[in-house]
Amino acid sequence: MSSKLASGDLSALVLPRDLELLRNEVSTLLDHQSPLDPLYQALASEAPMALVDLVLGPKAATGTRAVQAALAVLPALVKQTTPAGTIRRLGDLAPESKPEVLAAAVKAFPTAGWLVGLSGKFEDSAPGSAHLQGTQDHPAYPGVCVAHAKAGHLDALLNQAAQGQAAAVGALALVDSSAATQGAGQLLAAHPTIRVVPWIAAAKGPDAQEVLLPLMAKLRSREAAMNLLADLGPFPRAQARLSLILAGLRA
Repeated sequence: MSSKLASGDLSALVLPRDLELLRNEVSTLLDHQSPLDPLYQALASEAPMALVDLVLGPKAATGTRAVQAALAVLPALVKQTTPAGTIRRLGDLAPESKPEVLAAAVKAFPTAGWLVGLSGKFEDSAPGSAHLQGTQDHPAYPGVCVAHAKAGHLDALLNQAAQGQAAAVGALALVDSSAATQGAGQLLAAHPTIRVVPWIAAAKGPDAQEVLLPLMAKLRSREAAMNLLADLGPFPRAQARLSLILAGLRA
């Protein structure tokens, strides 16, 4: 039966009686560096609960190859389980594959709130990076930025700001004025024409000058300064300070 199972032929199986047979087959395929995809795809179509037991259950195979094969049938798995639980379990089964598992989760569930907490568990450096990077073009991106700001994932948001994402600066302004100033400075250094004041103003209201006044010292180009000045009408102190220093900035 083994060769039939490997090719995805389940006709001789009787489930759940033959679950142990399936586990042995997966172990054999892994030992021989053979593909799991035909078997997993067949189970996803014909026996999804057996697939769940096989790839997520207490006796599930561990390691990168097993988890990669499970990710290929992720839609079938989450139909029978909770998405968050599935992703956490796959991360436990192959800790070395957590970046790949998280990337798959972001692609499949870009707006899921549980991704914020999961980022803290799956990313050792700059938690939130994968989720933010993977949703840059999604309409929910500003909300994703806010969620990560509230979770304290400031380094990931600063990285986003440096890429020109003004929404990341607005999110930073909600939780840390100093970090927002830093992010705005990085954004304008690399992308001097992007308008960042409206995002800061939306987050801070009349307190936006807590971010804007220190930002003046971080401006390095006349282009960025002129861009900023155009939006400073509602903030006269910042407008006046920038007007004074603008003459000293070279183009």
